[in-house]
Amino acid sequence: MKKMLWGLALFLCSGSALLAQSFPGTWQGALKVPQAPNGELRVVVKISTTAADKLAADFYSIDQRTPAIPATALTTNGNNFKMTIERVNGLYEGKMSADGKTINGTWTQQGNSLPLDLTRATPETAWTIPEPPPPPKMMEANAQPEFEVATIKPSDPSRPGWGITVNPSGVLRTLNTTVNDLIKFGFDMHPKQVVGAPSWADSEKFDIEAKPDKPGMPSVKQLKGMVQKLLAERFSLASHKDKKELSAYAITAMKNGVKIKKE
Repeated sequence: MKKMLWGLALFLCSGSALLAQSFPGTWQGALKVPQAPNGELRVVVKISTTAADKLAADFYSIDQRTPAIPATALTTNGNNFKMTIERVNGLYEGKMSADGKTINGTWTQQGNSLPLDLTRATPETAWTIPEPPPPPKMMEANAQPEFEVATIKPSDPSRPGWGITVNPSGVLRTLNTTVNDLIKFGFDMHPKQVVGAPSWADSEKFDIEAKPDKPGMPSVKQLKGMVQKLLAERFSLASHKDKKELSAYAITAMKNGVKIKKE
């Protein structure tokens, strides 16, 4: 009886290992994104096995010409697959088909989820991964830029998503952002620190495209300064700083010392 049980355990472990080994390879699929030039963003995921016999993965958004972004965590459970990419605050969860040719799943980023089905690529079907663009030329450090041209439009209620981005030329683009979103970004504030804004500042959403009057990609400080000026000029924002008591959590050591262990 002991030999039979031992043989069964060995079979189950081997089967699980074989299933995990079926994930390595190149997988590709497309996210349906209305604001993308062609209505979609193509994704490539390259899964490999490390020297420690663990799975690793690199993520590419090839239409955005991103360099390889390594997965922070990757786990499998049977034919279920889960991949976390902290650098872009992304999570992919999917299930591989019985023939090992597709993974049907969902991509979640910034709280928004979209279907993403991946197909195992062959040398003949694999998409070309373009070289990433050269590093952007930064704006002069002592420049005090402002937006030369800014287009502000009410957002389309039927278009999903949210974002604040700046391209290498310094052009700011936002999607479905409220005035409160811009205040929090431009002034680096917690939502509870914003007091006295009109009710529509947190309900009406806008899409913005704004070009700076200085060449190059602005630093974070320069970008926030431009957003502050935009709020004042286009939304008539007048503000001042004041002190206010707010509730907060504090992490302190107990009398017996710190018991949190570093892993």
